[in-house]
Amino acid sequence: MNINQEKLYINTKMQEIEKEQARLADLHKGLKDCADELVALENRGITEITLSEYVALRANEISATVEAEKIIEAVEVKPVVKEEVKEEKSEQLKAKYPISGLRNRETLDRDLVASTIISVLRTEKTPMHLQALYNKVNKKFNGKIGQKNFQNNLLPRIMKSSGQVERARTKGYYQYKPV
Repeated sequence: MNINQEKLYINTKMQEIEKEQARLADLHKGLKDCADELVALENRGITEITLSEYVALRANEISATVEAEKIIEAVEVKPVVKEEVKEEKSEQLKAKYPISGLRNRETLDRDLVASTIISVLRTEKTPMHLQALYNKVNKKFNGKIGQKNFQNNLLPRIMKSSGQVERARTKGYYQYKPV
């Protein structure tokens, strides 16, 4: 078994333990509530109660609780639900793609990137270093372009497709080529 599979197995087991702990905590709370109810009944002077009496007593308490909850819901507006849904979706994405930025980025229009690169090189008039070109283009796209993607993917494809970008004589420099 390799290390990644072992880590995955351990993490799933830890999650199962946490779920079991939550279930046991809920069970414990329910039993504690029942014990508290029995103590409250004893304090009222009730030592024995039939099932039908207990059900009627609980029904009265539940209906009062339901009415109170309806009143509270009518008064309160819950805008938190949308945030919870967004958080759940982001957690699902993180779980699906754990490496940040691998697939969680927005897609960019390659033609728009190409026209931006060409316009930056056209206005510069002199050959630009790859890092300076990347910084200017990425600034126009608010940091949405990765440097390796720019260097290894976008720039070579744009050079092939448009013919308006070429390497200068010096390594790492690019310039505008009028067509």
